Amino acid sequence: MILQEKKNKKYIFIISAFILSFIIIAGVFLIKPLANNQIIINSNDFDTEIKTVIESYVGYAVQNNWNKALNYLRGEAYLITKTNLQNYNGQSLKLVSINIYNVISSSNFAIADLEVVSSHDNIIYNKYFRYYLYKDKDWQIFSIDTPNKPIYSGSYNKYDFNSIIKNYLDDVQNKQYNKAFELLTTPALENGQNNMLNPDSIDITSEFNNINIHELYNKGNNVFLYVTYTVNTTIKDKSVKKDMSYVFEVDNVNGKWLISNIKLV
Repeated sequence: MILQEKKNKKYIFIISAFILSFIIIAGVFLIKPLANNQIIINSNDFDTEIKTVIESYVGYAVQNNWNKALNYLRGEAYLITKTNLQNYNGQSLKLVSINIYNVISSSNFAIADLEVVSSHDNIIYNKYFRYYLYKDKDWQIFSIDTPNKPIYSGSYNKYDFNSIIKNYLDDVQNKQYNKAFELLTTPALENGQNNMLNPDSIDITSEFNNINIHELYNKGNNVFLYVTYTVNTTIKDKSVKKDMSYVFEVDNVNGKWLISNIKLV
C-alpha cells in the first residue's frame, strides 16, 4: 500500500475514531500459514454455509493463499489482515485438525468458536479463535477474536437498547466524553478512552445522521445490534462524509446494560 493510500485510510478511520476501536482490539491476529494438509472438521449441527465459509477461509489461510482467503473476510477482519500481511512471514506448520464448536446464529449473524491444532517438528500447537460472521449476500467473517467469555445463551431481553446507542452517539457528537464513557465497559471503554482522549482528536468533530439500529441477537446477558449511520467528520479544515456499519455488543454488567464491543462490519 502506498503512503498516500495509508493517509487516506487514516482519515477514514479517524472519522469514526470515537466508536471504532478495531485498530487496537486485543486478540485479533492472523492465523499462521500452515502447510497444505487435509482439514478435519468436527462440529455440532449449524448452518452449512457458515461451516463452508469458516472451512474455506482457514483452508486457504493455512496454505498461505491469502488472495483467496481474503475473499471470506470483511470489515475489521479484512482491514487488519490486509495490513498485517504487509510485513508477515509466518512459519509453515502441519495442520492436524479444526474443531468448530459453540456456534450461535440468526438469519444474518453468527458467532463460532474454533480450535486449530497444528504441529511443527513434533511440537503440537493449539489455538482458539472466535469468528464473528455477517450475511449480506453471502456469509463473511467480519471479526476474529479469542473466546474471552462463555458462549451466549439465555432468555430474550425486553429493553430499549436503541436508546443506549443513540445516547452514546449523541454524547460523542457533543464531545461529552465522560457521559459517553458511562455507557461503555471494557474493552470498548479502554478503546474509547484511548481514542477520545488522544491529543490528535481535539480538532475532530463528528455529526451522525441517518442512524438505523437492527437487533441481530438477544439472549441472556448479551445483545448484538447492527448499527448503520452517515458520519460527517471535520478534521481541522478537511471534511469527510461516509456511510458506516458496525455491530455493537451490549452486555448486562451487574444489572446495567453497557456497550462492551464495537466492531466494524
